[in-house]
This record gives sequence, C-alpha cells and structure tokens, in this order.
Amino acid sequence: GLWHGAAWNFVLWGLYFAAILIAEKLFLGRLLQKLWRPLRHLYSLLLIVIGWVLFNAGSLTQVVQYTSGMFTNWAFTAAEGKQALYLLLEYRFEFIACVLLSIPVVPWLSRKLEGRPWLEPARMLPALGVFALSLLSLVSTTFNPFIYFRF
Repeated sequence: GLWHGAAWNFVLWGLYFAAILIAEKLFLGRLLQKLWRPLRHLYSLLLIVIGWVLFNAGSLTQVVQYTSGMFTNWAFTAAEGKQALYLLLEYRFEFIACVLLSIPVVPWLSRKLEGRPWLEPARMLPALGVFALSLLSLVSTTFNPFIYFRF
C-alpha cells in the first residue's frame, strides 16, 4: 500500500488485501473452492469493490462513510435517482459491453473457432475494439487527471 502514497488509506488498503490473502491461504481457500463458481465471483467482486473504497478515499472518515453507504441507508432522493438514470444512460454501451464480456461467451467462441488458422487474427478484434472505444471515451471527455497526480 505504501507504494501508492504516504497516507493511511493506502496502508489500510495493503493490510486489507494481506488479511484476505492470509485468510484464504489458511482456511477460506478450501471453502471457496466448494462454492458455486458465480458465488466465488461475487465474493471476489465484493471484496475488490470494498478495497477500492479504501484505495480511493481521501480520509478514513470517507472510508467509513462510503462503506456504510454501500450497505445501509439505500433511500434515494429524486435528484440521486435522476443522476443514477443519467449515468446509466450515459454509459449504457460500456455497461452492455461489460455484461457481455463478463459472461463465458468469449472462451466458448474461442473453443469453437480453434483449429481454423485463418480466424486466429480475428480473436484479437474484440479486445482491440474495447481498447479503441476506451481510448475514444477517455479522449472525448473534458478534464481527466491521471490518478497518480494526487501523490
């Protein structure tokens, strides 16, 4: 965590992931292997999202506020509902791409196309397309500071 900056949230971020790794090596690993695969993915995503709260928060107070907001008090004002709808519509293509690319369609398609050498270059097209769209989205926005300018 200290690699990212001299702040307590980075220290906590490193300790958080260290605790998860130690717990998984000592006793959680065997239990997790028995879980249904989608539940293992949800487990990982939940822990990663909480970790990013630790990483991105400006203070320990913000960590507590963001984390408690994730799990409690889900009442939304009309303005927050409008903002959520705006963000869903603004990033609808990215959201759809994330959903489609997170299901096992790509590995299935790769297995179906195996043994056809003339299609090998086509395997890279989805990744190149997502990369190009990401660059276009990043360049088309206004000010987008690099995350490490904060340190």
